[in-house]
Amino acid sequence: MIKVQKQNKSKIKTKNIARAILLFSTLMLFLFFILEQKFPNYIIFPILVAFFEASMVGGIADLFAIHVLFKKPFGLNIPHTEIIPKSKERIGKALSDFFRDNFLSEEYVKENINKYIISEKIGLIIEKKKVYILNQLIRIIICGLKTFDYKIVKNFLCSQSENFIKNIDFKRYLISFLSDIQNKKQHYVMFNYFLIKLHEWLENPENNLKVNKWIENAIKSDGHGGTTFFGSIKSAFMGKQDLAASVKELIDNLNSPEGEIIKAEINKVFSGLIIEVQKSPMIKLAIDEIRDTLIQNGNIEQCIEKVISDINAMVEKDLFSVDSKIRSYLTSKIDWIIFNLKNNKIWIDLIQEKSNQYLPELIIKNGSKIDNYIVEYINKLDAKEVSILIEEKVGDDLQYIRINGSIVGGLAGLTIFFIKMGISFFIFS
Repeated sequence: MIKVQKQNKSKIKTKNIARAILLFSTLMLFLFFILEQKFPNYIIFPILVAFFEASMVGGIADLFAIHVLFKKPFGLNIPHTEIIPKSKERIGKALSDFFRDNFLSEEYVKENINKYIISEKIGLIIEKKKVYILNQLIRIIICGLKTFDYKIVKNFLCSQSENFIKNIDFKRYLISFLSDIQNKKQHYVMFNYFLIKLHEWLENPENNLKVNKWIENAIKSDGHGGTTFFGSIKSAFMGKQDLAASVKELIDNLNSPEGEIIKAEINKVFSGLIIEVQKSPMIKLAIDEIRDTLIQNGNIEQCIEKVISDINAMVEKDLFSVDSKIRSYLTSKIDWIIFNLKNNKIWIDLIQEKSNQYLPELIIKNGSKIDNYIVEYINKLDAKEVSILIEEKVGDDLQYIRINGSIVGGLAGLTIFFIKMGISFFIFS
């Protein structure tokens, strides 16, 4: 159904002028007819009567002709009236034929397609509709966020994450990591940092006492401890109640020239650690166990679900913010496309080439669909709607036909009057 628009002021004004001219002609006809009867010797009155009589007849005739295009006169079923409502199918077919023959022919399309720079036209359309396009893109993103089935993504990421973790050679990465630390001499830095933090912790007397007792118990359980780890602790700390001071002394020795011996021992221990990781089946078993635990109890699914949820919330929040980064990004991309469509010669030539290659065939191929659409659209309208549609579009011109009819009718009346006067003068005088 079409929307019936109200007549604008210019159309109403034109219609009122046409009515005023017809009414004026009628009134002047009767006025000068009376004056003609009262003053028969004045030649001007018969002339004016002839003018306004013909003007009134012309106005009425055109008014009737325009009226019967759309409606029945006085509600009477007179033949050849209400022409447009009764002929809507023929109108639709005529419009369709006209459009196809004049705008969808192969000759016309091929002849006119190169008159325009297609890419520039597309760029101007996008530029004109940029705000609309931007809002539609944002609407698509929001609708996508609300309707997209995230379970598919979540399940895919979970399965891929599990497969990825299963295929990681943690042992190889651990050995590579430890070797890299050793090669860059970072194990000295790490050991020094550990001693500094231990010294800070042992400065608390309670912590100092706890560690002393632990060392004492460890040494007792280790026997004499000649070459064992606890034996080394015994030789280093036995009898030294102030462990913080002992650690501070060790730090100072490590950072002095004499500390190279300690560093050599550290390097030796670290190399042994790397060899142990490489060869020990127990360490490999422990690493595999950690990996399996990570897969089973690492809450991968919950983590991925939270990440997706956070991304969703973040995008939605950004889209509704005043300084939206996504909106700015989309705007910049639309501007980039517009710029390239107007100025990038590669784009312009490519689009023009493809338009010449495919557009004529596409237009001609779908010409029948356009024909059918026009006919179907007109047929869907009822008779009243067709009348209103046509009158709305050309109503102003129709009123000018009435005005012209009155003026031309008056001039025709004068011409006939003078012809009659001439005949009377030359033949009957």
